[in-house]
Amino acid sequence: MKTIAIIGGGPAGIMAAIKAASKPNSQVILIEKNNSLGKKLLLTGGGRCNITNLCDIDIFLDNIKTNPNFMYSSYYTFPPESLIDFFEEKGIRFVVENGRVYPSSHKSEDILAALEAKLSDLNVKILLSAEVEKISADKIITIRNHKKIKADSIVIATGGLSYPSTGCSGDGFKFAKAMGHRVTPLYPSLTSIQLQENVESLAGISLKNIGLTAKSAEGKTLYKKNGELLFTHKGISGPVAICASRHLIGEQKAKVFIDMSTYIDEEILFDVFSSNQNKAVINALESLLPKKLLQFVFSQIGLEPDKKVNIFTKEERNILIGAIKELELSVSKLGGFNEAIVTSGGVNVSEINPSTMESKLIEGVFFAGEVIDVDGYTGGFNLQIAFSTGVLAGLSV
Repeated sequence: MKTIAIIGGGPAGIMAAIKAASKPNSQVILIEKNNSLGKKLLLTGGGRCNITNLCDIDIFLDNIKTNPNFMYSSYYTFPPESLIDFFEEKGIRFVVENGRVYPSSHKSEDILAALEAKLSDLNVKILLSAEVEKISADKIITIRNHKKIKADSIVIATGGLSYPSTGCSGDGFKFAKAMGHRVTPLYPSLTSIQLQENVESLAGISLKNIGLTAKSAEGKTLYKKNGELLFTHKGISGPVAICASRHLIGEQKAKVFIDMSTYIDEEILFDVFSSNQNKAVINALESLLPKKLLQFVFSQIGLEPDKKVNIFTKEERNILIGAIKELELSVSKLGGFNEAIVTSGGVNVSEINPSTMESKLIEGVFFAGEVIDVDGYTGGFNLQIAFSTGVLAGLSV
């Protein structure tokens, strides 16, 4: 009987345990430091659990921003369609929104329940509240209560550093380093962007289909895309800002530019002004954009919001349109690991066999999920990375 230990009870670890336990003559032990499985999984997609994205592999890899080519084998071993089939066999049904796949119940608890049911069906032994202290070169696992487990194979699926409240504390990086692996620099990724400007008055304002461009201090475009943006007390968040943050790691004095021309363009502005000649400019425009946001824009460009439309000059209109098309804001810093969706960085992929997820340095040691130096944008890509690498590790042990 072969003993296989999986360290980490998130989506990668659970899937690795399921696949490993499907093999004959295997005893699989799933070790989780929390008192329950899947704590971070429950938070994904705002609790709705965006498990994957139904896009072509080329688009999928375009959305993996670190080491996308590493994902070929695991993706083809367990693509999004296979993931959906896996859950549908457990009675889960799905809805698709712009390629993003959610359980039709919109409850992440249903996804976790299906995974736990499969673990139970396969008689996987689960150790909860079991914090691994170290892993020796001969695969002896020491747990904090001094219990030791001798394993034939080990899968390290401990996650990264993001959302430390869910138990993510970088244990896997520590284990990998102790085994001689290199760990690339670790940064919070897919997080909020804090601004130098005082935007506290804008907190809670959400804009759909706006353009966001991030540029370096030298003016190089780092990211440009349309999407949904949310103002916070200290800056901006929402899908388009969170994705932009991935490109601002390590960038000093970067700037972001917000394009709101989907709400107000030159033609719309002309029509509004023509029919509201005796109104204050800000009152004429408040049906198009939130008044607080308009007040902020006017303060940034130094124009008087209460000036009557009929005395608002052509030059002032051009300045206003310019600010609406390209509102310039200065980046202060990025949100930390406590709010980052994923960790950028991890175990160096040059030391992991992409066809098996096995360490090239230590036979019988495998890696899966966020602990590996692979990460992507929002939209189900990071969960698919976790599930696919977990499956391949579980099949390979």
